Amino acid sequence: MHLADFAIASLLEHVASTLAPLARDRQIELPVHHSSAVGRSDPDLLERILFNFVANAIRYSTRGAVLVGCRRQRGFLAIEVWGTGPGIQQERLEALFQEFVQLGTAASDHNHGSVGLGLSIAQRTAALLGHTIQVMSCSGKGTCFRVEIPLAESRPDRLTRYAPTTTGADDCATALFVSFVVVEDERDQREAIGLLLRDWGCHVVSAASAAEALELLQDHLRLPNLLLADYRLTGDESGLAAIRAIRSALGENIPAAIISGDCPSVVDGSNETADLALLRKPVSPERLHHCLVSLLFSASSHPV
Repeated sequence: MHLADFAIASLLEHVASTLAPLARDRQIELPVHHSSAVGRSDPDLLERILFNFVANAIRYSTRGAVLVGCRRQRGFLAIEVWGTGPGIQQERLEALFQEFVQLGTAASDHNHGSVGLGLSIAQRTAALLGHTIQVMSCSGKGTCFRVEIPLAESRPDRLTRYAPTTTGADDCATALFVSFVVVEDERDQREAIGLLLRDWGCHVVSAASAAEALELLQDHLRLPNLLLADYRLTGDESGLAAIRAIRSALGENIPAAIISGDCPSVVDGSNETADLALLRKPVSPERLHHCLVSLLFSASSHPV
């Protein structure tokens, strides 16, 4: 931990600006109430908690807005994230922060591959920081997640804006606890992609073929959230065939993206690519991140 006094407003603005494209994709507004408060916490770890709360609120809200704001209360600051989903049953609230407990119904969670670890991680992070997490929900109106942090004892003479030590991509991916399968036959490319995804906080299974990926997955207890494959693989195998094989073996239509340097006529217009995202080489980290996070969020159409 690296505790510091920092302006809450700059942290909230960073969270909102990073997740704004996802909110737009789901036609959800993401207003942030301005606050002049100065809090004391580890800003990077606190940001990961808030990314989790805001990302889940966007994911499960079906209308209107996700509201982010603060309340000052007797020496501490309550940072709240309000979503507009149908709410969570009262008997399930206590179980939300347990490992492998999903927010949604069994059917919806099964569809998007969630194993319910994000809130458990947020709870552990808050406990490490000595912060309190609470959840409030009203049937038909939505859910509020809040984390309570100490207010700074005094305002520093020079208060700098919060500047994250990691990229927004890192925080967003980590908050969502994403598991990838990468199929790329060129070793250098495979290691480069794996290194980038791990730097974003993701779990990665890297393989040169679908058969190798499935063999490696036998040692894992969870389904991958996303598949990423190069279009051209060794021999007669293609990225399309690798994705089909992995989906068939796992019995899940896992969201997937193809990276291709081929001309558009080779890949576009095929029925095989109707449910895939296509990334053309060269692919920047920014384009890759936006594509994969969009895939992850669009995979869940069932609100909570």
